Amino acid sequence: MKLTLEYSVNFEPIAPEQLGAYLQANGWSKDGYFLDNATVWHLSKDEVEEFEILLPIKTNLGDYETRIREAILTLAEVKEINPLELLKDLMVSATNIKLQGMVISIAEEDSKVKVNTLGVVLGKLRQVEIELDKYDADLAIKAYQERLPIICKGDLIKKGDRFILSNLQKCVLEELY
Repeated sequence: MKLTLEYSVNFEPIAPEQLGAYLQANGWSKDGYFLDNATVWHLSKDEVEEFEILLPIKTNLGDYETRIREAILTLAEVKEINPLELLKDLMVSATNIKLQGMVISIAEEDSKVKVNTLGVVLGKLRQVEIELDKYDADLAIKAYQERLPIICKGDLIKKGDRFILSNLQKCVLEELY
């Protein structure tokens, strides 16, 4: 069985200040402004290579996501790592994702049921917390008891080192044959 995660990353929640702090912490220097819309960052990797990132200041710019995507790709090139590795540090949320995972624990709090699943998020096996209603909780209990994967669709949010699947649209069991 292969655990999968289908997602599209919403770059808007990556705040310019957050990415700027990351750049500064990793040796980049802010060298000025481009118009009133962006800051210009540079890094000299060696005497030959120099890298530049144009970091938007405002999230409402039409090319905001394009510039953030370019910044992440440039950072990945400099660090010689997969862009997904950077996203795990920078990502705040991913919308409309489908998570396939194994239920590892179930806890009832008030009228809600919280389920912890183990699934692949940004290329690594991670715990994801999901809050379920009664019907979906019954599915999760069955998945837990029969060791079946559960597939849930919603919005993935990162809080600290934890991942939470919210705005749940649907949950189903994946039957194994």
